[in-house]
Amino acid sequence: MDLKRRGTDSQSNPMKSSINLIAALILSFTILVMGCEEDFNNSSGKLIETPTEILNAPDTLIYDQKNYVLDCFIWRDFMPPLQEQDGSLMMVSVDLVSADSTQISPNLSLEFLWVIHGVETWATLFENEERPNYSFKINAISRDGPKWEVFDSVHVVVRIAANDEIFMLRSLNQVISRTD
Repeated sequence: MDLKRRGTDSQSNPMKSSINLIAALILSFTILVMGCEEDFNNSSGKLIETPTEILNAPDTLIYDQKNYVLDCFIWRDFMPPLQEQDGSLMMVSVDLVSADSTQISPNLSLEFLWVIHGVETWATLFENEERPNYSFKINAISRDGPKWEVFDSVHVVVRIAANDEIFMLRSLNQVISRTD
């Protein structure tokens, strides 16, 4: 009788089912993030199959009662005197921007980058270099990406750390530019 009552309680409690589903999704996401951190320990990254979990990242991060979005610039350099006539490797500059241009939380930092091109994804750490300081945005850059075609559209997803929390944020349909 006790078992029957427990089964009935869980079936009639959609809140409990939702919490279990959310817990399973968080666990899956954590495993994905931890696995990526171990696999990619250099700035040039790797090409991987696109993990479906990162495609579900939101396009707005709400942290500390503020909205944050990504502003991305993706390019390949064709300026002379470039050694390679077919252009440079891809570079990505990402800004995490306070949507209302107010001061960004000092707790936020950009940690990891995925650039999605069809079924292929470039996964990499951001460069460890000094970037300009602005009160309303944080900038990070990654270099030595794949030589995907200029003017192709890609999706950008970043992993953001804030104290002991991890967030994902995406920016869809970003065009690979060409600098001449």
